Amino acid sequence: MEGFLEVIIVGDMQKQVAIDLVLKTLASLPLRKIDKEEFSTARRLDFDMPLGDYAIRYDGAKGDNAFGVVAWNMGTFDVSMREGAALFLLSKILENRVNDKIRQELGKSYSPMVNYQSLPAYDDVRFLRADVDCLAEDAQLVLELTRSITQEFLRGELSSEEVERAAMPLQDSLKAAWRDDQFLATMVLSGMYEYENSVQYALMYRDGILLELTPDELMDAARKFIKDDRRLSVALIPSIDADGVGESQVRAVPMPVAVEQ
Repeated sequence: MEGFLEVIIVGDMQKQVAIDLVLKTLASLPLRKIDKEEFSTARRLDFDMPLGDYAIRYDGAKGDNAFGVVAWNMGTFDVSMREGAALFLLSKILENRVNDKIRQELGKSYSPMVNYQSLPAYDDVRFLRADVDCLAEDAQLVLELTRSITQEFLRGELSSEEVERAAMPLQDSLKAAWRDDQFLATMVLSGMYEYENSVQYALMYRDGILLELTPDELMDAARKFIKDDRRLSVALIPSIDADGVGESQVRAVPMPVAVEQ
């Protein structure tokens, strides 16, 4: 047998007791493999995110549901741990603004979401993404509104009250997660040997980094990383003759979107 075995124990137990129990359980296994394959080679990924404005029309849809998706690629930037936390919080601030304008004021969406997404295995896969559900007839409008909300945000200032409004629910969720053994085992400790900073990230969030970030610090990160020349806008629109009846005809054709600048 070759390979690696990782054992995660969460709970109040003395270290040596845990080691002794594991040794008794796994004593019949042969010695573990000493060297692993080069991690960067084994996990190599060539990723090139397109930029610009597009529409994707598809058949086989059920109803008139569409999406406006706007993403800003940050893959080539060097993002520090603190800047990553700032981008995570910024995503929720922008989500609140998109929700206030597009859902609450205009009624054009039901559950808009904005997320900062990154992968620990790939430093060059990192982006801020807004997903705004809407009717097909509103898809292009939603794209323009999402872009204009973000541009207005970058030109303006940020209040402490708006930061707190976004940060407090996130911090409460993190506190609750740290009382969940499954979260600790799967999100914090799993893969800690491959991703050296995973535990440091988790501790940083647990200790309240989101409540430490200042409005100026958040705006600096926003203006540094959210660049219009790194933006992809996509309207996902059901085809005019898609009725959702019978066998689904999956057909996605990218086309330029006529969005006013």
